[in-house]
Amino acid sequence: MADYPADKYRDATSLNLWTLRFLYAHMAMSVIAIVSGYMQLEVLQAMDLGAFESQEAMEAAAEANDTREQIVSILQLLVFITAGVLSLKWIHRACFNARVGAKYMEFTPGWAVGWYFIPFANFWKPYQAMKEIWENTAVQANKSMTEGGWLLGCWWTFWIVSNIVANAAFRMSLRADTIDELSSMTKVMLASDLVDIPLTILFIQIVRKLSSTQEVVRVTS
Repeated sequence: MADYPADKYRDATSLNLWTLRFLYAHMAMSVIAIVSGYMQLEVLQAMDLGAFESQEAMEAAAEANDTREQIVSILQLLVFITAGVLSLKWIHRACFNARVGAKYMEFTPGWAVGWYFIPFANFWKPYQAMKEIWENTAVQANKSMTEGGWLLGCWWTFWIVSNIVANAAFRMSLRADTIDELSSMTKVMLASDLVDIPLTILFIQIVRKLSSTQEVVRVTS
């Protein structure tokens, strides 16, 4: 990894704005997915208890549930992908700007993003990159930014938990056939969506704090 510094700040105003917009959209979709998931649990429980008046009523409820879940899942996936791409672009830009005037930084902008896609190493390397971005930004701004320790630590803890739960939900969805299996899968998916909310809130705080501090450095440098 090269240790050369960047020579000029790159304006990130528009990127910051769109990243935050889609992070909020992603959080909103998580809430919608939770509501839809609870509705699916109610349908599954009614099917298990035989609470429907007829086979036709049960099939209609199941079909309506599947349609709703498919629409929510597609929208959630599209928002997730967009928010993810923007977040990675933001990390790349934040790392680039953190290197301005820095004597040495281990992580280049490319690797600050690339480590997210390297198995096993992605459990700690992206966190180290973000910590380095945070610390170098603080040095440039002559600020302590002491909240970085707990904020980054909490964010990364939720990130790991979110990935573990989401992976479990995906694996369960591949083999869920019975009502009990579908109910268990839905509960794990609900847990995944619930974890995503504080995870997104924490990352929003990181984006806001780093972006505002780097903007001050850009204007005064």
